[in-house]
Amino acid sequence: MKLSKFSERLVALQQFYKIKWEDLAKDFDTSGSTLSSWRSGRTNPTFGLVSFFAKKHPEINAKWLLTGDGEMLETSQEIIKELNETKLIDETELKKEIQKIWGKLQQIENQLESIKERQEEPSTTDSPTLSRSNTNKF
Repeated sequence: MKLSKFSERLVALQQFYKIKWEDLAKDFDTSGSTLSSWRSGRTNPTFGLVSFFAKKHPEINAKWLLTGDGEMLETSQEIIKELNETKLIDETELKKEIQKIWGKLQQIENQLESIKERQEEPSTTDSPTLSRSNTNKF
């Protein structure tokens, strides 16, 4: 069933999300009184406010929200395509960074092992040694 009026689509959104009208107003980045005006059909939202909502809720078909044409929800294939296009981290770059960090950790580990070995070696300058010439003086 086509919802030709924006006010009808607004009710459908509120029922779909099962949220308070105030929360729906926040999702449109507008006031409760403005949303009330939309609900009554006195006014309609600007394209910018509808766009703001659509970006926040990619599961909602923006064309439906604007015109009432099509289905309220995007098809799963369109959502999957959008998610695939908006990867947060490139896996190849992430692997390279991990390898760099791993290499640095190994260098630090080697340096620590070297320091530990030096600390365990007896030092000839730290403790006096007794020679025969020194013992004869007493």
